[in-house]
Amino acid sequence: MVKNYWHAIYVKPRHEKKVAEMLRNKNIETYIPIKRELKQWSDRKKWVESVFINSYVFVKTNKTKYNQILATNSVVSFVRDMAKYAIIPDVQMNIMKNILSSISYNPEISYKQFTQSKEYRVIHGPLKGNIVYLSKIKAEKKGIVNIKSLNIALSFDIDLACLGEL
Repeated sequence: MVKNYWHAIYVKPRHEKKVAEMLRNKNIETYIPIKRELKQWSDRKKWVESVFINSYVFVKTNKTKYNQILATNSVVSFVRDMAKYAIIPDVQMNIMKNILSSISYNPEISYKQFTQSKEYRVIHGPLKGNIVYLSKIKAEKKGIVNIKSLNIALSFDIDLACLGEL
């Protein structure tokens, strides 16, 4: 049996939801990182959902379905790490999903890797049991998760009381 791995595919701009739906119709597991934010207008406030990583759709699949994915309308390519299709470990996908599903983290994306000196285990909250790094960004302490195969990092607000030393 062939094992399924998470991969990122690059799609045409503003086609993420449409591509994900087409792939789900082909029985391919998909995930689109959605960020929920409270937007302020002059006359009202409203919760708005927006794509967190533009032009990316994540798929959990194996190499037998690569051609089927690439043949889907609006799919440009698989994201590569060196010469191979990038594989994102399940633990990193779960962390990303947990960060984005919780309104308490207020995540941001960076297209560079952060170097951290110390790892911490999260002992409370939605990321309980996971390892994160701590970094100082704009005079604030932020939790950091590097997704090395995509060369991105997620930074997010985290209460220091939720962290335990390794």
